[in-house]
Amino acid sequence: MRSFSFIILLTVSYYSGYGQSRLVDSLLKAESMNQLKDTALLNTYIGLIREFAVYDTAKSFIYFDKALQLSKKLQKPAKTARSFAALILTYYYSGHYEKALQAADSAELIYSREKDIAGQALTAYKRGRVLNSLSQNTASTKALLRSLELYSLLKDSSKYGATVNCIGSNYYIQSDFAQASKYYTAGLIFFEQRRDSANIINALVNLGLVHKRINRLEQASTYFNTAEAISLRFNDQYNLAKLYSYKGDMHDLKSNYDSAMLEYEKAGFIQEAIKDSAGLSLTYTNYGIAGYNAGLYSQAYDLLQKGSSLLFMRKDFRNYSVALRYMGLCILAGKEDFLKKLGIPLYKRYQVAEDFIVQSLNYPGEDVSNEMESLKQLAYIYSKQQKYDAAYSAMVKADSIKEIVFNSEKNEEIIQHRLQYEYEKETTIRKIQYEDALAREKLNRNFVATAIGLIAVTALGLFYFNSRKKAAIASKKEAELKTKVLRLQMNPHFIFNSLNSVSDYIRKNDIENADDFLIKFAKTMRMTLEYSEQKFITLSEEIGFLRIYTQLESRRMNNRFTFEVLLEQHIQPEKILLPPLLLQPIVENSIWHGMTKIKTDGKIILQVSKKENTLQILIEDNGAGLRFSSAASDYTHIKDSMALNITKARLALLNDSSTVIPCIELMDKKEGGVKVLVTIPYISE
Repeated sequence: MRSFSFIILLTVSYYSGYGQSRLVDSLLKAESMNQLKDTALLNTYIGLIREFAVYDTAKSFIYFDKALQLSKKLQKPAKTARSFAALILTYYYSGHYEKALQAADSAELIYSREKDIAGQALTAYKRGRVLNSLSQNTASTKALLRSLELYSLLKDSSKYGATVNCIGSNYYIQSDFAQASKYYTAGLIFFEQRRDSANIINALVNLGLVHKRINRLEQASTYFNTAEAISLRFNDQYNLAKLYSYKGDMHDLKSNYDSAMLEYEKAGFIQEAIKDSAGLSLTYTNYGIAGYNAGLYSQAYDLLQKGSSLLFMRKDFRNYSVALRYMGLCILAGKEDFLKKLGIPLYKRYQVAEDFIVQSLNYPGEDVSNEMESLKQLAYIYSKQQKYDAAYSAMVKADSIKEIVFNSEKNEEIIQHRLQYEYEKETTIRKIQYEDALAREKLNRNFVATAIGLIAVTALGLFYFNSRKKAAIASKKEAELKTKVLRLQMNPHFIFNSLNSVSDYIRKNDIENADDFLIKFAKTMRMTLEYSEQKFITLSEEIGFLRIYTQLESRRMNNRFTFEVLLEQHIQPEKILLPPLLLQPIVENSIWHGMTKIKTDGKIILQVSKKENTLQILIEDNGAGLRFSSAASDYTHIKDSMALNITKARLALLNDSSTVIPCIELMDKKEGGVKVLVTIPYISE
């Protein structure tokens, strides 16, 4: 479990001190001129609040007091509000976030009273930034969207890039990587249009972090390498250090620990020189984790100790928890001479490691994966200390959040394929646009007046043919990727229902049946994972999967129903192809909404027939039916269930690659029960 990556929120211009020094000198010189009128002097004070906010907070506070007194004397509430708005930065850069929010409240109150939309927009933007630093990400996004709305009314796009970038960071922290990518991309486009190199770097880095987080390392490297080239060209040391740190992360993920540590060392050297404590805290921590993975426990512990101190000072408790856990792991794994250096007797090894892990659990934040690992390691420590009850309790807690972690990983896998689809789609479109532009340019260069008709017709014909061909390839790729995403959405849905079935058997302490059940369940898991990677499977494989699945569910329900398959004559199931696990969600609906409503003699029948160039699959049951459901909400639930919606979406994608229009019909049976007719193209090997 690596520490959380530091998201770049905006251009940090104060590291290029020359430009700022000139501005401060100019403002100080203006202040010293006795000829300045009160209004000009007040503007100077406000400017000095803002400029000193970064590196001399004491002077910033002095000029705030001067500005506040003068604005009240001149009875200029708008200037008072501007003074408070400037003070937000002073508190923000000094880490006093709660006081920064109080300053924002004061500024917003005056701006609202004065109906100053521009002031309200700027204050909302600053509030969103502060809330982001407090990890109040939902509230931060709300404030930033409010800022965008107000700036839109003013037709002012000056803060658009920084705002969408910060919104992206909120979604990143909340692990909503699809939304994060959307807003980071919007920021990148904005900055590219303005040729803002510093913020182009920031946007590229953040997009790289999204792809790194979901293990799309090739795409992440592309973004990082592009950002590094721009950083070197403009000598942007701040971002260059972060890029070295992220490259270290990439090497560590690939178990190239020596290369990782080299990159972290380069990053730390720059961050120490420019006094970037925020970046340095994460670099030390990740450097230490790489050292631990490489077996260099003494060096790793020292780095983690430095990183944890900086993280605690910055109130970054999420990453502080990770650092503490790895310090405990170093104590567990370190040799006797390392422990002696720390003054820890060998017999106290487990007690000291326990203290670190317990302390780590006191700062869990939203990182359930780190919490789960800490609990598992704590259980190991307790077992070594022969505290078996405590070890068992820790393992139970770890198991209780395992499903949350699994669900999170599956969601990340879904997002990974979704982003891959977007990435390849964007790349294909850009390639087509580029080639189209080259074709037009070539056509213009070779334009000959005497042959204009023939050349134009030929070139346009070729251009049209090639564009249509490339568009068709891109469309096919898009459909395949969408289909894969939908299959991945279905898998956790089935897995969690099956896990509930396993849990019921185990609670009844039926060892023999539980063992048989688990064997069959493992087989369904293997088949699910194997089939999910295929575009088509045979009807025989689909039916085989359904037989095992329905056996499991029927046994869990005390054999309340049976499953029967009827094939029309001449149907050869081993040669007919269909999308994998297409029918499982429909059978699942029959079980959960039909069989659970009856006590005995339930039946689910699957009939397969061929009609012209279509395959017709009828699934019917003798359950309660739609009209006679015990609750009105059941009807809506069945019609709008996630399973059926996914199946419909998959059929719609199948429609894109066939002349037959696939469809699914849900019907009530007069004698009781439901039947579902699925019509798909007839495809054979």
